[in-house]
Amino acid sequence: MPLTLALAACGDDTGEAPAAATSTAPNGDVVSSADVTFARELIPHHAEALVMVDLTLGRDLDPRVADLVERLRAEHTAQVQTMSGWLTSWGEPVPETARDHANAHAAEDAGADAAPEDGHVDLSALEQAQGEEFEAALLTAMVEHHAAGIALAEAEVADGEFGPARELAAQVVDSQERETEQMRTLLEELGG
Repeated sequence: MPLTLALAACGDDTGEAPAAATSTAPNGDVVSSADVTFARELIPHHAEALVMVDLTLGRDLDPRVADLVERLRAEHTAQVQTMSGWLTSWGEPVPETARDHANAHAAEDAGADAAPEDGHVDLSALEQAQGEEFEAALLTAMVEHHAAGIALAEAEVADGEFGPARELAAQVVDSQERETEQMRTLLEELGG
């Protein structure tokens, strides 16, 4: 059963904007549309990052890049599981992702001439890169990808209602800002 919306507050004479509409999910959680949007958008976003991480399998990586990739794999997988659980308990559909079996070749099916959208990566070009070129392409793509993830998380911090989602969003901002700095440093040191 989907969420039932109810207005949390109405505007008043102070000129302040009315509070966001909140809903009570079937499990009793009080959430806003921002919370649902956050989970529904960050799940496929994280899945795309995990597809990039999967492209590292079987490649000889600089140990610092390998360490970063494994941290991303663990962090993103856990967060996707958490957000999927929220959506399910809220009676909301869990979005399909690039990692779902049915969507595994969605990037290829989009056509070679399709330009990546903001925050999305040209996975076919990344997959074809080799050696140091691959590491530089991966790090560059992940920096851009993190920027889009940070924006999604900042919107949740600002507009979300569900405490655990806002906490997760704050963690995403913190970890991805640190990882972005680390990746920029690695790019400089690896000559990318």
